[in-house]
Amino acid sequence: YGANGWQMMRHVIIPGAMPVIFAGLRIALGTAMIVVISVEFVRAKQGVGYITFYYWEVLNPEKMYAGLLVVMMLGIFLTYLLQRLQRRAMPWTR
Repeated sequence: YGANGWQMMRHVIIPGAMPVIFAGLRIALGTAMIVVISVEFVRAKQGVGYITFYYWEVLNPEKMYAGLLVVMMLGIFLTYLLQRLQRRAMPWTR
């Protein structure tokens, strides 16, 4: 249809790949959060995962649940940011 390689990449290939890229980012975000918090549970001496696990060990459920709430809020916030980025990068999906 008369488009050169760069035009095909910019107007067809990249926009076509964007939904899959953002799906991968959503999965990676969840996986990264799980891995970071899990590593903090067992190896760190600071961080939200360490604090949550520490208060679980010393039987202080109020502070343990506060740590879990911080993790949940962080996950919600990062998911929200990713959704905003997706809407901005792919305005045709609105």
